[in-house]
Amino acid sequence: MVHVVTPARRLAAAALLLRPAPSYALRIAVFGGSGFIGRRVCRVLSDAGCQVVSVSRSGRPPPYYAGAEWADAVEWIGDGDLAAAGAAESLVQAVGPVDAAVSCVGNCRPVSDEWPYAPIGLGWDDRALRMENGAANEAAVEIAGACGASRFAYVSVSYESAKALEGPLEGYMDGKRRAEAAAVRRFGADRTTFVGPSFVYGDKRFKTFGKIYRAVVTSFFAKAYVGGNDALRNLSAAPVEDWAEKMIFSPPVEVDDVALVVAAGALGLISKKDGANSDGVLSQVGKRRQGLFDLKGQPVKYDDVAFVDGTEEIVRVAAEVGSAAKLGEALVNQRREGENGGEDKPKYRKVAPAQNDYPPEPPCEGGLVGLGPYLRPFPTIAVFASIAYGVVTDSFVQIPTELVV
Repeated sequence: MVHVVTPARRLAAAALLLRPAPSYALRIAVFGGSGFIGRRVCRVLSDAGCQVVSVSRSGRPPPYYAGAEWADAVEWIGDGDLAAAGAAESLVQAVGPVDAAVSCVGNCRPVSDEWPYAPIGLGWDDRALRMENGAANEAAVEIAGACGASRFAYVSVSYESAKALEGPLEGYMDGKRRAEAAAVRRFGADRTTFVGPSFVYGDKRFKTFGKIYRAVVTSFFAKAYVGGNDALRNLSAAPVEDWAEKMIFSPPVEVDDVALVVAAGALGLISKKDGANSDGVLSQVGKRRQGLFDLKGQPVKYDDVAFVDGTEEIVRVAAEVGSAAKLGEALVNQRREGENGGEDKPKYRKVAPAQNDYPPEPPCEGGLVGLGPYLRPFPTIAVFASIAYGVVTDSFVQIPTELVV
């Protein structure tokens, strides 16, 4: 267990004692809070006036956030491995009582040093994917529940991506299903929110590429191409969907939009349109799509929770949520309703509000780390391409000089 207490945090703690009449805030645990999406969830929640506890492997914010007001206001806890034996008990004590929790824990990167993948190309370890996407999140759910959380938000995957990956990356999808099922069992469908993005970009991590990609796949020509293919397939007596194509042509989404929606879900500000209680929510979503299968061809039934599915839905909900300031206003309204005798009165704790002071971030925010295996196939492809070129152009055929006229 790693607890990072920097000089800046000591100064911030001293400042808290000197500030008169601090505001009240919910206490939220963010699992994976040091990651690409998680650290932005921490920032949004902190700016909304929440007291944030980040639980991650490193137990510290990225170095380029060191000294930022919001980062110093967050309590950073290192977990090493959520699913390790004995980790849950110690983390429950370290995190302490919370009102809600978020999990941004997940991994879909290929293996890099295992035979036979290392020399020639890509490969994924299904067992590792189940551990990092399933078991780790199941542990996060249990820790959050033991800490008293009443709501849970989880970063899942979009419907199109799930359909495309349910066969090739079964370990990844099985881990996601296990995480979702654990959250619903512990907190119930009405107090659980899932957000399903596709490719996430933003700030210094593939921002230009993400914008270009999004412009291309949302263009008239791309939509006409996908629509034309669908029309041709529907002429068949047994049409088959090309989900790989649909995933490739799904627009990517900005990380700030994802973080804002995840934070709103943790605060109970997103509900289903048919939800029993929609008082105080900022946005509503429709019924979750089904029709997924496992490797054995058996249908997989997903719980009908508030599921913000795909880029279009995430962007819409983010626009309705508005900003961290609007989240803070909604929390104030919830507090007033609770003080007037409303049910499920939240527990508020004193914390000083954070200020917006974000240092510049390094190129790609470390987004290229661990992506070396994606480059492995290119030398192999180049070799076979050169052989094919030689065959086509007769480069390997030598004509005896005495036969040349």
